[in-house]
Amino acid sequence: MTNEIHIGQEIEKRRAEIGMSKVTFSAKLGLSRQSGFAITQRTSINTALLQRIGQALDFDFFLCYTNAHRVMAAGYEEKLSQSQKQIQDKEQQLLQLKKEKEQLLQENQVMKKLLLEKS
Repeated sequence: MTNEIHIGQEIEKRRAEIGMSKVTFSAKLGLSRQSGFAITQRTSINTALLQRIGQALDFDFFLCYTNAHRVMAAGYEEKLSQSQKQIQDKEQQLLQLKKEKEQLLQENQVMKKLLLEKS
């Protein structure tokens, strides 16, 4: 894992995460839309601006520069991977149940036919 933090990507991720539009984000910082967008392209940023951005997005971006953030991110990725695996397993179970349902419906039709023939 690299030690480099692309702070602009972290800011963009948080903005999208909380559902704030780019226009609102720029307005909260008193910037034009273009300047707000440019922030998300930066790999570094001065601390005063980062603090203002953090207030606007209700997030402490200084955590991005700590090992705790990396550990949390790794934990999140592990949980995400586990969740994706669980979803795949459940989808397979659902597919199997659908096949079983179809088979039971076909058997039911055959049994109905047999019952009608005996009547």
